[in-house]
Order: sequence, then C-alpha cells, then structure tokens
Amino acid sequence: MDPADPHFPPMEQLPQQAQQLILILEHFLQMNYPDINDNIPAPILERLILGQITRLIIAYYFHTTIRSIDTQTVILEWIGLDHDDLLTTKRIVSQFQQPKILNALCDTGLANFRLPILNIDIQDPKTPMVNLQQSEHNFTTQSTDKIAYIFTASNIIQAQIGLRTEFNLILETLSYGIGFHFGRSDNLSELSTASIPFNHPIDITILYYNVRGANLASFRRHLGLLIVEYEPEILIMTETRMGNLKGHEMGAAIGYNQVVVVNSTNYSGGLWLFSNLTTVSIEEILRTQASLTIKLLSI
Repeated sequence: MDPADPHFPPMEQLPQQAQQLILILEHFLQMNYPDINDNIPAPILERLILGQITRLIIAYYFHTTIRSIDTQTVILEWIGLDHDDLLTTKRIVSQFQQPKILNALCDTGLANFRLPILNIDIQDPKTPMVNLQQSEHNFTTQSTDKIAYIFTASNIIQAQIGLRTEFNLILETLSYGIGFHFGRSDNLSELSTASIPFNHPIDITILYYNVRGANLASFRRHLGLLIVEYEPEILIMTETRMGNLKGHEMGAAIGYNQVVVVNSTNYSGGLWLFSNLTTVSIEEILRTQASLTIKLLSI
C-alpha cells in the first residue's frame, strides 16, 4: 500500500455525493481513501464479477449525481481507472438486466430485488444491546434495513427461537419476525413444543444481523469483529440472499458447527442460524421456505 497521493483532496472537501460513493467503494473493495492500492483489491480477486460491479456503480453515480469532471477524475485515479472505463447509459441499463449482475448486486447488498433501482447501504450498522428479561419477546425488521442487535438472556432453562418471513404486497419488500420464548426456574415455558428444562441455568448472547447480502467483504469483516467483542453463542442472519452451501461454509470458517439454513429465493430472502453452544444443542421444530423454529436441548 502506497501512502496517500498528496494531490487527492481531503474527503471533507469533496461534494456529498462523491463522499457517499467513496464510502461505498471503501466498504465494497476494502480500500481506504486516499490510499492508493497498486494491487487488485482482494474482493475482486476472489470474485472477478465484482470488477464489473465496481465500474457499474461508479458509472451510475457519474451519470446521475456526480457531474464534475474534476471530482470524477479524483475518484477514478484513486480507484485506478480512467474515463474510458466508464459505461454508457445504454450499457448501464443493459447490465441491470443481466442475471449474473443482478445476483452480484443483491448478494453484496448494493441493490434490493426491486431492480433496477439501486438501494445501497453497505456501511456497518450500530449494534444496540437488548436484555431479554421476559418469557416472550417479539421483534419485526424490514428486509431493506441494514441493522444488527445483541440480545442477551440470563438464567434460562428453556429456549425456543422462531423466525418468519412475510411479504408486503404493497411495498414489494420482505419483513422478518423474530420471536424468543424462554423458560426460567420460576416461570417455565407453556409452549407445547417446549424442551425439557436444562439441569442448570445458562446465560446466552445472540447476535441478530439483517445482512442485506452476505457476500460483502466488509460484512464478513464486521461480523468477525462483533464475534470477538461480544462472543455470541448464536448468530441469526436474515436477508443473506445466499443459500445452503455458502451458509455452511461461513459457519465452518468462523467456528460455529451447528448451522441451519433457509435458502434465499432469487435475489432476496435467506435465513442463517449458527450456534457454537457446547452444553446445549439445536433441534429444529419447523423449517419451511418462509419460516424456521428451533429449540435448545440439553446435551
């Protein structure tokens, strides 16, 4: 990595839309403005189509919001491209209609399935902590929101987690419902599917992340940081936009050996639930294309 080229202006001196594009490219390519990278960014080496996506996103911004030639030149020189690499408007529209491009845009979180409208939000979300003190908690999130929460529950002897996917016909988007049911020594679960109480109470930390595309390099980096900081025993990821194989590959890579996957459909959906618990195990109660329910059992 070479030091920053002195002729690149500071980020804060660039127009707002240029700053937004640079932030997107930093997360997407794992680069830092204004540092110049003489090598091909690692995400593109791992998946060559991301080079096409990079040029597509830059051209989209240049044709729609960033019209200054000087500002365009700054961004292109930092990335290592020139104006001849830019796509025409006709070419942009054509690429938005290609299935492989649509798939890459969605599984990296650069677009929602209501294409060709881009809905870019790839910055790392904040992770507020929520203490689950009651026997039942229910939450709903929109598939278009990139959010994460750390849930904690203490002194539990029974646990059941339910995930459901719902489709909003008016907004043409998905939403996810998350339900937690816990039994404690003074208040056992009344669910017909409740597990036999554990011999000893446990504390549990659960990371919930609405991913908006699990193939984004900065998401995997952020997930690793959250795992180190909070040490969650269970990971719940929605809107992964990826399927069974990728889910098991990621679970193995980050040390979570219990993996349950609900596949995505076309360019949206997808649920992953990982666990690294050693004193209890996961048992599936129900799994469909739109829902997943599991409970924890003593080993």
